Amino acid sequence: MKKKLFILTIVLLALYSCGSDTVSYSELQDKEQKNIKEYIKRNKIKIVKEMPQVDKWAENLYYKSESGLYFHLISKGDTTIQVKNNSIISIRFLLSKIDKNNTLLIRNWDPQDFSTPEKLKISDLSYNPSFGIGVQEALRYMKNKQSEAIIIVESALNTNSYKNSVTPVKYQLKITSIQ
Repeated sequence: MKKKLFILTIVLLALYSCGSDTVSYSELQDKEQKNIKEYIKRNKIKIVKEMPQVDKWAENLYYKSESGLYFHLISKGDTTIQVKNNSIISIRFLLSKIDKNNTLLIRNWDPQDFSTPEKLKISDLSYNPSFGIGVQEALRYMKNKQSEAIIIVESALNTNSYKNSVTPVKYQLKITSIQ
C-alpha cells in the first residue's frame, strides 16, 4: 500500500510539474539578460571592458564593470568638488524600465518632481537599500559635483524591489551636491 501511494505521489508530482506555468528563477535571469541585450542592440550601444578616460566617452559607449553594471558618463561635472570616501552626496535621478518605451518609473530630476534630492553616504562597500549597490558603484565612477551618467542595472545590483522581480532598470543620475 505504501509503495502504491509513493508511486501515485510521484506520478501526480510529475503531472503537476509538466502542466505548471511557473517560471524558475534561472529562467527569469535568462529573460533579464535577453532584455538587456535587446536594449543594447536597439539603442546601438557599444560595450567596452576598460573604463574610458573622462574626456573619451562617445555618445553610446558604455563600460561594463566586473559586477555587471553598465555605465555611461554623460558629463564629468565640476572636477574641483570631488566625492571622497564617507562623503554625503545629494543626487537627482530618473528611473525607467529598459523596455521599448523606456517607461518612467520614478522621476526625481527637478525640485518640481521632489522638493529634495536623495542623500547617500558613499563609503567602502556600503549598501543603501533605497538604491542598491549598482547605483553606489556608479556614483564612485562619477566622482564630481554636477557629474551625470546613465547606468543599466541588472536586478542582482539593484534594490530589493527590482531584485526580487528580476527586472533590469536604467537610471540617469546627477550628483547635485557633496558634503
